Amino acid sequence: MSELNNEKTTNEEGMLPASENVLSDEERREKESEERRLRIRKKKRKRVLTVLLLIAAVCILGGGVYLIRKIINDRNNKKVDEDYNKAKEQVHLITDFWLGDVDAIEYTNADGSYRFEWIYTNEEQRIGAWKNAADAEFPVHQTNVQQLIDVFCNLVGMTEMSSKEVDLATFGLDNPKITATVFLKDGRTPKFQIGIDAPFEEGCYLLDEATGNIYIVDATARARLSAPLRNFIQEEVFPTAKVDHITSVEVAIRGEDLQVFEAGKDENGAKIYPKIFVDCGSFPADTVIEYACKDFSKYGLDNPMAIVRVNYLIDTRDDEGKAISVPRSMMLEIGNTTEADNYYVRVNESQYVYIMQKVFVDRYLDTNASG
Repeated sequence: MSELNNEKTTNEEGMLPASENVLSDEERREKESEERRLRIRKKKRKRVLTVLLLIAAVCILGGGVYLIRKIINDRNNKKVDEDYNKAKEQVHLITDFWLGDVDAIEYTNADGSYRFEWIYTNEEQRIGAWKNAADAEFPVHQTNVQQLIDVFCNLVGMTEMSSKEVDLATFGLDNPKITATVFLKDGRTPKFQIGIDAPFEEGCYLLDEATGNIYIVDATARARLSAPLRNFIQEEVFPTAKVDHITSVEVAIRGEDLQVFEAGKDENGAKIYPKIFVDCGSFPADTVIEYACKDFSKYGLDNPMAIVRVNYLIDTRDDEGKAISVPRSMMLEIGNTTEADNYYVRVNESQYVYIMQKVFVDRYLDTNASG
């Protein structure tokens, strides 16, 4: 019986009954879920591994690029350092003072000898101004004098050479036309001679008398020290008039009838301004010849060839604070022509004499185009 029972528990192929070999739906779902999780984990591991490999490759590549760049930069920096050191060997500091250390400057050029001194107008507050030592009334252009002195402040030069080892005539220093002495507050008086322009580097030759050395310095030194004294005259401040504030312009040319230009109106009642109003808003005379002229005949200004008078209004307020318009006028007198075909002029009968460019004068005198 026992053998018979054992035979009943297995089939002919020795397999368990089919009912025992089949998974339930719930078991099958759990199994599929587990298999899916395993597949997802494998994919994640693969992605992470791929990213890590990419990062490693980028790091290796980046390190190589950095190394290459570093090698190139090191070479470039070395070249820059070498060039800098070479240039440094050629650049020489000639002076070690600045503008505030200077009490005066004397210089000589083809036109004469001049001296500008710093004079305190308020010793306590250390307020002062540059003055012309030869003429206390000379209206000094402060900025231009400062720029003149700046030439020698912390001055640097190239190509140092000894004056004892060269022919001074080669550099225009055997009989220099420009010399300068700077007077410092500490008592030092450095002296310099300016030679001819150097053939390169936009420079000129300078001799430092203290050391006897010759240098090439910026050509600005020669240009500023060659300037005539009139370049250091402070110009006047001319009045200006807005076009819509000009009431009329009168042009009197010698031998011709007086012409008067006034604003008109168009068919809609709007104002129309003559072209000459635009040209006469100010007088562009910027080159001073004299600041205290006593003989205007040498400029043809004792009997001007033309006079231009601009009548205009200025906006102001009366004593009670009420806005009012007050009439004003400015006058330009035009004299002889210069060698360059420009004109000598003066403004508002002042003692100053200026040069005005021909192109501006022509605008005032071309009355046909001005109307």
